[in-house]
Amino acid sequence: MALIEFGVSYTPEIPRVTVEMKNLSSESLTLQGVETDLTEVKATAKNEISKVLEDYMNDLVKQAPGSVNEAIKHLSHTVEYQQKLGATFPVKEGVQITVELTSPAVGQHDGKLMISGETQVS
Repeated sequence: MALIEFGVSYTPEIPRVTVEMKNLSSESLTLQGVETDLTEVKATAKNEISKVLEDYMNDLVKQAPGSVNEAIKHLSHTVEYQQKLGATFPVKEGVQITVELTSPAVGQHDGKLMISGETQVS
């Protein structure tokens, strides 16, 4: 049996996917797909029999960037934290202070992810 095989290349070579953080709470957050920078997919025949179908395959895969970008917009995933955002500090033997983040907000500082918000101390 002859196999019909194609190699696949992408532009950019390693596509980037952008996601947005939504519904951030002290217990979880949701990642929502926004877009990808995938602009082109190209199929290259890997054997002689595949070369006969290469143009047809490229007609098919040229639709991939738009389809992938549309699909990513409909993807989301909720991440549940193992523990609430915050920390507990020992003050002295048998006494602890707990600081919980009650209204977290996502931002950035110097190009790094930053989570800020109001706290509750108990």
